[in-house]
Amino acid sequence: MRNSWSEGVWLALVETRERLAVILPGFFVLFTLLLVGLLCAWLVRMALTRGAHALGFDRLMERAGVAPSLRRSGLLPAASEILGVMAFWAVFVFFASAGVDAVAPSGSGSATVLLLAFLPSLFTAVLIIVVGGVIANFLSRTILIAAVNAR
Repeated sequence: MRNSWSEGVWLALVETRERLAVILPGFFVLFTLLLVGLLCAWLVRMALTRGAHALGFDRLMERAGVAPSLRRSGLLPAASEILGVMAFWAVFVFFASAGVDAVAPSGSGSATVLLLAFLPSLFTAVLIIVVGGVIANFLSRTILIAAVNAR
């Protein structure tokens, strides 16, 4: 009885070691891609923020009325900074999905393919939210003017 129990425990430990030997290189690739993704995303953020600021993106957003709308909604940073943060997360998510693909067992679905398939829906949702915000802003001003003139 004792001999079969110790053999069973030993066999479980050997199987665990074999599974770790298969998975561990993928985790090293994942962490490497995450670090490289953070570095690349930070560089893209800095370059895009500084480039947009130098090209007058903030002034353009002020004249278009986007910056005041962002401030009213609680987003205090400049429009070029928001653009840089969005670029940072886009680059980082692509690196992270590639890292998740490195850990995934062969034959399973690719996280990058799922992410790319999700992008059209994401862009559509963002467009709907932006158009809805513009319409809501227009209607709120219209109702306010009508209420003031009704006196």
